[in-house]
Amino acid sequence: MIHGRKSGRETGFTLIELLVVIAVIAILAALLLPVLNRAKDQGYTAVCKSNLRQLGIALAGYTIDAKAYPYFCLGEAIAGGIANAPYWEELLQPYAGAAWKVNLANGQVDSKSRLFLCPSYARLFNLTPYVAPVWDEQHGVGAYAYNHRGVWTPNAPFYLGLGGTEIASGLVPTPTQGTDVRKPSLMVAITDSPIQPMPSGASYQGQVYGMADFTEQTGFDDYQAMSGQIPIGWDPICKQSVTSAIDQRHLNRWQVVFCDAHVQAYKTADLFNFNDNDVLSLRNKDNLPHREMLPPGY
Repeated sequence: MIHGRKSGRETGFTLIELLVVIAVIAILAALLLPVLNRAKDQGYTAVCKSNLRQLGIALAGYTIDAKAYPYFCLGEAIAGGIANAPYWEELLQPYAGAAWKVNLANGQVDSKSRLFLCPSYARLFNLTPYVAPVWDEQHGVGAYAYNHRGVWTPNAPFYLGLGGTEIASGLVPTPTQGTDVRKPSLMVAITDSPIQPMPSGASYQGQVYGMADFTEQTGFDDYQAMSGQIPIGWDPICKQSVTSAIDQRHLNRWQVVFCDAHVQAYKTADLFNFNDNDVLSLRNKDNLPHREMLPPGY
């Protein structure tokens, strides 16, 4: 018996069918990719919240033992300063069970220092590596920031944050006592670090890094940039690099641990809009805005 030949349609796809299949796969990938990215972001955020929660507990342990909050830098407590003095990150090490290392400034981590690195911050350095070569710069840069001064001006006679209270300009600061904080649940302790761009015209312009001092002007600059403004000293490249980094890290949210060790997420405006007295009050140990302490122009 002679059997007829099978048609080409029974042995393979036509070009049109193949193109349809490819188009369907592309559409599904486009739909799934944002979902997968959001799931990854949520995972990174969960790790960051856990890190801050543990740092908040470590801060509480230090404060109980020392009867005061840690200085931003222990060298500030010694007249004339001391070389290579430990900063707040290192003062918390025995209580956190983790080691702060200078390569954290560049988004690098190992098993001992993982607690001090937000994974959403670390991935910013896949595209924008930053190396701080000096001890002070390395300690002033990282994924998390300490509420050092509260609301302040460079010439302020005292600080309202956790890093010590300067009783008079030029004198050695005294530590902030645990009892000085009026409302621990409304006093910022440690946050995601404010994002600083490389200066306009710098050879590494377009790169960013995080400031380890929450009370620097950088946070207000970040708010201005996210509001569509260009802060003083920045240019469009600086603005674009910072807003892109903030959008990538926790989807434009900031994770904050308070002095009672609870963690809460904030939008940029809710943490750095200095026109809002409630925002200012979160920084100060007496839970008052102290607008008079802001530098001119705020």
